[in-house]
Amino acid sequence: MKPSADKIALPGLKILAIIILFTTGNSSAAAQPLENEYPATYIGFSYGYSIPLTTLETGEITDQLIGFRSRFDYARYFSGTKFLNERLGLNYHWQRCYAQERSGQDASFYDLLTQQYNSDYFFIAYETPEKDNNLYNRDFSQGYIGLVYRVANERFFLLPQLSLGYTTFYTTNVTLRLKEKNSNRYHTVEYKNDKYQDSYFTAAYGARAGVRVINRIHFTIECGYTWFRPDFTYTINQNDLVEGTSSSREVSYTRNLHSLSVGFGLTYEFDYNTIDN
Repeated sequence: MKPSADKIALPGLKILAIIILFTTGNSSAAAQPLENEYPATYIGFSYGYSIPLTTLETGEITDQLIGFRSRFDYARYFSGTKFLNERLGLNYHWQRCYAQERSGQDASFYDLLTQQYNSDYFFIAYETPEKDNNLYNRDFSQGYIGLVYRVANERFFLLPQLSLGYTTFYTTNVTLRLKEKNSNRYHTVEYKNDKYQDSYFTAAYGARAGVRVINRIHFTIECGYTWFRPDFTYTINQNDLVEGTSSSREVSYTRNLHSLSVGFGLTYEFDYNTIDN
């Protein structure tokens, strides 16, 4: 079950609060920058939604064995930016992504097996290797590092950024053992993929805009575009254990995935440097 938005946001807000308290331990740290200063460091937390332009899902039963959904919420638990000068900086952020299950359209793997085999077969065994015990874990992670350009005044900032990173998720293997009804014929069906866990190169472009609400704290909104290309294949092997015959087919998950995202959050600024004239 996907955690509620408040349970997702709470850890990130706690981390942000701890850092704010640490860096505002004295009265001077809590003051706003002077006219000839700029904040050299931003830290933040945000929560948002991804809107797929292309999708990984094929409509095959193997979709349910992949720890990824093209439509998801994300909690960006940490975002840190260090500016090299008044305008240019480096950014790193890490986020946990939570699949959006669509009620009535996203049946479980077991439900789909039942629809496919229950009328003609008895289920004898349903086996998942111990390391693949992630059948219902559709959460995954993304991390990025990139270049940031800042446009800012005393109250507002705008941070366009170009980032490179990774997207990591799990896949699961399953073996079924079946017996035909009204017969002594036994079968196995294997859903196999050699990439239990993999990380894929990911490129992103986006922008974050912030407005100062109190002292060094900004309320932010963000939007972005993301691309990555998964590359793996599921093989479905069906074996008749009595006659010794078998058949197989493949389901490819090699494709370009494009998505947009939108989110909101809080950003805290500190560590001021003097502007070079």
